[in-house]
Amino acid sequence: MGIHCSIDPLESEKLLRPFAIAKISSLRTLDGSTVTTFSCRVNDIERKPQISLKEREDCELFYLSHVSRDTSKSPEELAREHPRWQELRSSG
Repeated sequence: MGIHCSIDPLESEKLLRPFAIAKISSLRTLDGSTVTTFSCRVNDIERKPQISLKEREDCELFYLSHVSRDTSKSPEELAREHPRWQELRSSG
């Protein structure tokens, strides 16, 4: 599956992480960080994941608002272009 974001190249680096987290609901790791809601202990070393449930929720809300701001397209067009946007709208 590919990710398509039509954004200004200067903004792309800042938006890549939240868009990736929001658009890929099955994402479990990103840049070596496990996607989870809690820290865990492995061999007596506490490992704190960098993607928390709160970060996922924040990214999904940001993605929803970003796509929704595109007033040049109908909701049907947006849903076709952004299936995850439609899924998040329906679940909220």
